[in-house]
Amino acid sequence: MAAETRPGAPTTSQPQQGYTLTLTEVPRANLVTLLADFLHRDPVWGLVEGLAAICWLRGQSSDGTAELYALSADPHTSPSTHLPAADLVANWSTGRVFDEGVEWRWRKEGNDVYSVLGLAETQAVLLLGMQTLTNTQDSTRLSAGWQVTAITQHLVGSIINESKSKLAEQTWHEVRNPHPLLYPVSHAGNRNRQPRLQTYTYATGEGTVRFTRFYALTALDITQGA
Repeated sequence: MAAETRPGAPTTSQPQQGYTLTLTEVPRANLVTLLADFLHRDPVWGLVEGLAAICWLRGQSSDGTAELYALSADPHTSPSTHLPAADLVANWSTGRVFDEGVEWRWRKEGNDVYSVLGLAETQAVLLLGMQTLTNTQDSTRLSAGWQVTAITQHLVGSIINESKSKLAEQTWHEVRNPHPLLYPVSHAGNRNRQPRLQTYTYATGEGTVRFTRFYALTALDITQGA
């Protein structure tokens, strides 16, 4: 997915520390409620994984659905798909959604129960999510003190699709990759715009990176130093 990484400036001032929340045996209904509310926010992105495909997604604030883009699909035969939160969880046992404030990851662990990981740079957003997921708020369940560093991930795809086909502005190509690459951002026909993933690494006090939190997906003009 990522061709290379390098330090990058976040869209806001870099946070001082990160917080994580790990939950197990979260009922499906609670997870669906959290995701349905989250997908109404703007902008929201995500990534879901299955045996047959990996899809990026973009939240649709107008109706709370997720618009999925298959990572290596032909935009002529595999148009984007809209799924409500309930179908997103039912169809994808592993995934993540994220914005500038928080990332939520889920993984199916059993019959209608999930493990959930939250990562954020403030406690409040994780506690609100905990209320939805477990019907309680308990700050002692948060892990604090993670050292946060902003990193820009260079995603695969350096050649824009200049056709007039559907989703052409969301499609890139790579010389040695036989498939088109679809991302939920637009190059708007500008050959210099390439897909970038903005992330924060979460490290221990000794500097060991334990998590990489996604917080934005963009198409940046490489002539502007991106």
